[in-house]
Amino acid sequence: MALLALLVALLASSRAFAHGLPSARLDVDVVSNEEALLTLDAPPGARLKLEAPAGCSLTPVSPVSQRLRCTRGVTGSELELDGLGLDIDVVFARLRTLEGDASGSVVTKQSPRVVVPGQPSRWNVVGRYARLGAEHVLSGLDHVLFIVALFLQAIVATGGSLRRAARRLAKTATGFTIGHSLTLTATTLGWLHFPSIVAEACIAASLVLVALDIGRDSGRDEGESKRAALAGAFGLVHGLGFAGALQETRLPEHAVALGLAAFNVGVEAGQLLLLAACGLAVTALRFSLPKSSALARVVNLGAYAVGGTGAFLFLLRTSTLLHR
Repeated sequence: MALLALLVALLASSRAFAHGLPSARLDVDVVSNEEALLTLDAPPGARLKLEAPAGCSLTPVSPVSQRLRCTRGVTGSELELDGLGLDIDVVFARLRTLEGDASGSVVTKQSPRVVVPGQPSRWNVVGRYARLGAEHVLSGLDHVLFIVALFLQAIVATGGSLRRAARRLAKTATGFTIGHSLTLTATTLGWLHFPSIVAEACIAASLVLVALDIGRDSGRDEGESKRAALAGAFGLVHGLGFAGALQETRLPEHAVALGLAAFNVGVEAGQLLLLAACGLAVTALRFSLPKSSALARVVNLGAYAVGGTGAFLFLLRTSTLLHR
């Protein structure tokens, strides 16, 4: 009952959803070495305010736009968004250099600053998009639960052996990676267009399906191959969700392929961190719950939590889709 109450409280919070946070948009366009145009698109009544750095000034141009002037040049100046966490939790910033290269950034209460861009180096592109990929996986409830479900399925199928489960997950994770890489690349490059709300509903449905599959594996090689193919199919759907996050920030025009590859690497790193955390949790449970039946009950609770959450998210997102 305590676990159920915690789950309900988690779902009741808007912060529990990977794509449902109140958000705003900031466009930063460098128009000369000393000037940049800032456009802040926020919901009416939002208490957001742009603060200019030292040596710079802000001049209103329209109700939503301001001109930033810096005598020493705008490139590298740090803008601060005051009021984050009151009405708006996240701001998606689109940054365009004087040369026309576009990139993106995510601004939160914990990281409330935006740097006016110059031409980003390739190492900056790699670091920024790898971090964004890892953050998207680790902060999205649906993606986290899907990885947890894959881990639980492998643990049950291998009788609790972490070593055998790791070998099994290598096959499953490969299928999932191939699937989400295909749709992520196709959507980001504009080859595929798919409504984000439909993709999110499908991601929620994948949680229910993978939860139902926990404990139904015979452990034979052909069973592993089928589940790797199934993980690949689920990966196609999750890749659409990853692409939604990437499209919010925009890839730099001079390094599209590099940014896309770095984002994929970040996604994989986030998944590996989740799987490592699951392995440590199982190891700790074995010391605190020496009976194998106790561990099996914990796995069953995890399966019900994943499936129940997936069903809730599916109904919520389907309802949103039907009422549009």
